[in-house]
Amino acid sequence: MAKREFNIVFQLSKMKIFEVSFYTIKNNPTPHFSTSACLLSRNKKSYIRSGQAQKEVTIGFPEAYHFYEKWDKYHIHDLTRERYDEMISDLKVLMEKYNFVQYDHTYYVPFHMIVTLSKLKPKSEFKTKEKWEQYMEKLKAEAGKYDTIHSINVW
Repeated sequence: MAKREFNIVFQLSKMKIFEVSFYTIKNNPTPHFSTSACLLSRNKKSYIRSGQAQKEVTIGFPEAYHFYEKWDKYHIHDLTRERYDEMISDLKVLMEKYNFVQYDHTYYVPFHMIVTLSKLKPKSEFKTKEKWEQYMEKLKAEAGKYDTIHSINVW
């Protein structure tokens, strides 16, 4: 099975974002792997810090920090099949821990989706999966307020 291209943005907190990507750029024959982290400005119209700020942004978020530490050495490289599978396994840990938006076959998540993601309560604020599901149902019930909520993967 082919290695699937993707871009996933994780909400670490209301102001901190961690991104993991595996995609092809322009004429490159194979996809490459990258991570980046961002600190949103207070008004959420831009970033205060972005790109290679992973170490500073992920401190205090052990799962994201561990992922960054382990995989940073493979930045902008194609991954072997074995490494790709291992990275996907590690990515599933992040998906369990943090809210995220996932796009397939594209090298960026639109900024408006990142802002929508950042407005959610972080998963860490909920003690149980059931409380998280209740929160998501409440958001979905608010007509039009979160029209892109369906794109945000939960638990």
